[in-house]
Parts: sequence; structure tokens; C-alpha cells
Amino acid sequence: DPARLDAASLGRRARALHLLGEIEEQRGRLDDAARRFDEAEAATAALLARHPDDPQHLFNHGQSAYWVGFVARRRGQTVQAEAAFARYLALAEALVQREPGRIDWRVELAYAGQNLGVLQLESGQAGPALRSFERTLQVWQETVPQRPALAIEQANTLGWVAEGHEAGDDFDRALGG
Repeated sequence: DPARLDAASLGRRARALHLLGEIEEQRGRLDDAARRFDEAEAATAALLARHPDDPQHLFNHGQSAYWVGFVARRRGQTVQAEAAFARYLALAEALVQREPGRIDWRVELAYAGQNLGVLQLESGQAGPALRSFERTLQVWQETVPQRPALAIEQANTLGWVAEGHEAGDDFDRALGG
């Protein structure tokens, strides 16, 4: 019974479930992966509820939300994937709000925004996708000067911005005009 576990044991359970979920996903057993990631998200939610001021628990819960969304996307469950990616984004925003100077949290915010934007673009939501990509680009523009190796991520987001403009039939802006 996860409710009876202490915080350390619950954390180990969540990490084990993440690992099992990743293995199932890599094997193509998406239903099993989804079940594992759902269990992991419940575990990280319980940890966060017990320790709401711990940024690591906030981060771990964000990772759970990401994996739930990732597998839902692979299963073609767009609504569930978008909800999970929105949770991931909200958790990343909370991390940045809690520790605005921590680069790792800003990177997480960018990844969360980009994942949501890609899903939105794939599901025909060009406007929301473009807004997600532009917010992500802003995070990279603020972050890359402090960590230049992330310039490749910024370039990747620029590509998604162009695809968002293209999907919205704004070809001049897609070409950078």
C-alpha cells in the first residue's frame, strides 16, 4: 500500500515505476507503460503532497506528468496527452517561480513548453502551438547566454516556430520574414 510507505520508500517506488515504464515503452507495450507511469505519477503526487516545498519532488512529479503525456501521445490519446503535458508545464513553471535563477528549472520549462507545442501542432492547433513555441523560444533566449551549449535547443525551437507559422499558412514568417 503506497499510502503506508515513508517518503524515501515512496520515492524509490516512483523511480522504479519510471524505469519499468520506460522499459515497457521501449518494448512497444504502451498499455503496460501507461499503467506504470500512471502509478509513478500517483507516487510522485503523494510525495509532493507530503513535502510541497521540496523542489526535487516538484521536479519528479513533472517527470511523471511528462511520461504520462509521452505515452498517451504515442497511443494516439491527444486529449490525455495534452492534459499531462499541461500538468508538466505547470509544474515546470512552479519550479521556475520557486527558484528563478536555477538554469535547470528554466531548461525544464522550455522542454515542457516545446512538448506541449509539438502535440498541439500535431493535433491541428497551429495558434496554440505557435504560442507555446514562442514562449519556449523566449526561455531559450534568456537561458542560452548562461549555458551556450543549449543553443542547439534554441535552434530546434526556431524550427518549430517556423513549422507553426507554416501550419497557420503564414509562409513569409515561416521563412523568417
